[in-house]
Amino acid sequence: MMNKYKIGSIFVKSGLISDAALTRALRENKTRPKEKLGRTIARLRLADAAAVARTLSQQSNIPYIELNTIVIDPSAVRKIPPEVCMRHYMLPIYIERNNLVLAVEDPYDFEAIEAARFASGLNIRPHVAASSEIVDGIKRYHSTPNESTAFQKLQDAEPDEELEFFLKHLKPNEEQLDELKEQSQSPAIEKMINTIMFQGIAVRASAILFEPQQHYIQVKNRVNGQLIDSIKVEKTMQAALIAHFKILGGMDFTKRLIPQKGRTQYKMHQRMLELEISCLPAQYGESMIVQLLDTGDTVPVLNDLGLPSEDMMKIMRLLSIPRGMILVCGPPSSGKTATLYALAHEMSRHQRKIVTIEKAIEYQLKGANQVKIDEDIGLTYHKAFQSILRHNPDVIILGEIRDKETAESAMKASQEGRLIFSAVQADNILDTIARLNGLGVNPQLFASSLSGIITQRLVRKSCTKCRVTYQPSGNLLHKVETRAKEKLACEFLRGAGCQECNLTGYHDRFGVYHIVMMSQALSRVILQDGAKSSIGKIEKTLLMKSILTKVKQGETTLEELKRVLFSSKRPQQVALSKCQRCRKPVKEGVELCSDCRRQEQERQSAQEPSVEARVDSSLEAHAAQEPERNSTPPRPVSQAPQAEHVSESPRKEPAHVKSNTTQDVVKNCKVLIVDSDPKMTNHLSSALSEKHFHVITAADGQEALKKIIREKPHLILTESVLPKLDGLGLIRRLRKAPSTKSLPVMIVSSKGEIVDRIRGFAAGTDDYLPKPFSIHELFFRMNAILRRTYK
Repeated sequence: MMNKYKIGSIFVKSGLISDAALTRALRENKTRPKEKLGRTIARLRLADAAAVARTLSQQSNIPYIELNTIVIDPSAVRKIPPEVCMRHYMLPIYIERNNLVLAVEDPYDFEAIEAARFASGLNIRPHVAASSEIVDGIKRYHSTPNESTAFQKLQDAEPDEELEFFLKHLKPNEEQLDELKEQSQSPAIEKMINTIMFQGIAVRASAILFEPQQHYIQVKNRVNGQLIDSIKVEKTMQAALIAHFKILGGMDFTKRLIPQKGRTQYKMHQRMLELEISCLPAQYGESMIVQLLDTGDTVPVLNDLGLPSEDMMKIMRLLSIPRGMILVCGPPSSGKTATLYALAHEMSRHQRKIVTIEKAIEYQLKGANQVKIDEDIGLTYHKAFQSILRHNPDVIILGEIRDKETAESAMKASQEGRLIFSAVQADNILDTIARLNGLGVNPQLFASSLSGIITQRLVRKSCTKCRVTYQPSGNLLHKVETRAKEKLACEFLRGAGCQECNLTGYHDRFGVYHIVMMSQALSRVILQDGAKSSIGKIEKTLLMKSILTKVKQGETTLEELKRVLFSSKRPQQVALSKCQRCRKPVKEGVELCSDCRRQEQERQSAQEPSVEARVDSSLEAHAAQEPERNSTPPRPVSQAPQAEHVSESPRKEPAHVKSNTTQDVVKNCKVLIVDSDPKMTNHLSSALSEKHFHVITAADGQEALKKIIREKPHLILTESVLPKLDGLGLIRRLRKAPSTKSLPVMIVSSKGEIVDRIRGFAAGTDDYLPKPFSIHELFFRMNAILRRTYK
């Protein structure tokens, strides 16, 4: 390990710090002799931790790596125990053959590199990284000893009261009830469910996710909008675990290949939770998400929202208008429902009749009639809204606007003397306008009924129990200062991670808001081209300044500001024009909307011969014109071994694949690749071209049929999931046509379940290869098909 004075001289010679700064750092370092000098310099803010790492990288000729910009392989992280990583400030990144790529704080710490080699059993390829990023990575990917202890206590803990599940909306099916009783008697399933639910509630999760992997189920909790890994469940328990939740939610546990959703209730310590369960078929089994809705939550009031005085005055002015529509917009899980209920609570103080229409009733509003949507029995938002109008309410809360009919009914009701509050899942004002215009809402009706729009975000608070000073990265600081057009000279605070905040550094969330009253400028944005307005840029700037105020107060971090406002790279708004037929909004330069375009295509198709008819006629015509002659069919790929004997009788060669006699037969072999993914198409084309195949490509089934007529391929490699005409439909049409019924086809598909393979072979494929696959295996399978077909 290099002497600290020598390392200090490196920092001075590189211009990172001055001699005086080095003297100060060495003096401070004597009080913490185990701390690296570079870490001391960063802690004293004499230089940025990333700049220290870059200097050491340049001096040692060892590559510098920025951990925040790369994907870290969790399997590599597990190669070195967390206590070793914390002791030596290092983090495994990924494994390449027999080498472990390792992020280290000090490239001259040979003791650390040797410890990593001993712990992992692999050769070490070090990369220099900032110490702060290494610590963040360890916390993110490793369980520290304190976390493991806390987690074990939580796992072993038992609730004070028995956890009870209540069936709701469960049809009286004796078989399902018997199955439920049988699974309830399984101690392993019952204990596992109780443990998962108890832990999710303990960390204040809003949702629990069950994500099946190849060898286990990963359980995750969504806390403060972020996913946190929980426990791993054995693969053998997967079917029983999912079936148990399905029966509780009133779903059919025997159906595993279709998405399902259901609801039930969960009681713990006098708290009643509404569970919204959704299942989705995935590669390694069914994925499931359980939303936790606390029906006992206190209804929020305006003062709970943390609105600045200026915004509070705008809200009160909006509520003083006797009629109109107020929209609350924001991304998913941004607190829109809480804002709607705070507005409704304020109106309830003025003796107004309030009715709510929601998919799930999250708050119990005293004195209000609350209607729960149930699409299974036909109670949709639109039907519920029409019925509610007969009861003459003063205020109506719409949980969301999903369709044109509901939107226009709400706008007309607002013009008739009612206040309408509704949420729209959109990031900003322009997105909200585009969303409603996309539903086909009349812009004049929209502009005349709107009173104002509230845009909001939820920002994570720094944990007050473990809050410490830190220095954000120079790049982030510069980016924020440039956009905010102000210099940040405050003290920056963040949570170091403790048991109270589950080692995340954040505890709870607060809202930031941007409120726009209806004006002539906003009306012009709605009626004309919203994409050309500067309102979106102003909105983002104001939201950023609201978060920066909290950063200066030490309540959150610049990294959280970046996550909330800068993380999503959204495409720019496109200019809109009108469809020439139905007048719906379309992109500028586009004459017809998608619906009118489809109708036009159907009209033209009715007047023209079908694609399959054109395929058959073209192929038959070609076969009739082709004289009978001996030909040299394509030989198998040279790299694959030849079979001495094939038990199958060879199929008759398709008429359209007769080729001229040539010595270079592989060169004459045409392969048609049908795949909508351009990366996969390019990869296969390159690999086959290297083997001297002539490659043709198509992006969908309809295009493939046309290429078959024109190019006459010898073999087709097709994905089963395709636009316009899928792979199975393509194969069926080829098998129906006499001239192509023997044309060899191989499905190379992203769907690899046994049921998908059975469907493929039933449609008439010659082989089925799931993705991902080995290119060598593909060559062997192609060789076998060509050998059988063209022997």
